[in-house]
Amino acid sequence: MRPAKLKPELDAIISRAGREAWENACRLAWRTAPRTGRQNHPRVAMPDFVHSVADWICEEMSLAPVDRIALLFAVYERMPCYALLLVGPLQCAEGCPQALALWQAKVRELLAAEEDALADPVGYWLWCGPFEDINEAEPWWRALTAPGGPPRLFERLLEHSGPVPYALKAELYERLLPDERWRPFILRSLDNSSADLFGQIDWADAERVKRRLRSS
Repeated sequence: MRPAKLKPELDAIISRAGREAWENACRLAWRTAPRTGRQNHPRVAMPDFVHSVADWICEEMSLAPVDRIALLFAVYERMPCYALLLVGPLQCAEGCPQALALWQAKVRELLAAEEDALADPVGYWLWCGPFEDINEAEPWWRALTAPGGPPRLFERLLEHSGPVPYALKAELYERLLPDERWRPFILRSLDNSSADLFGQIDWADAERVKRRLRSS
């Protein structure tokens, strides 16, 4: 079932939430999603129903795992907020490789979005979710950093890369180092790797990278 065919399910969610409440929540999400998780981000409580939408989709609707994820992101693209992502791919994908691949593809797509409102909650979810998980960080990092993505994708990945094992980040640094446009983003990644609560850094290699950046 493709997203365009999920309209009845999307309409059911809107009806359950109430049309006016849904539209108000969408406006609130778009206004407050930029800078999610960062300092000075306004703490605005989303309506109660928003915290239940993912459960409605993943626990109450008779959908295949791929369609659950397609529907969840169809909601997210209308109402971008961190609360919708908390159910996570493990619950929605139920061990389905195709469903997990769709979740990763949507995350990659949204991180590359022009609108910070679409990208920032996803970046925060990665930072305090898969990237902090010793078992999840590598498969997620490799899926998201595969070559061919637009620059904005890699800018945001570097920004949220603090908890990622350093050896994985170093591979991306090596790919990007020849192009000097990446200098500020690599430096920010190194800073976050040393400052984040669960930041991962190899101090000796980080100094090597900085020397290369200074000489470029």
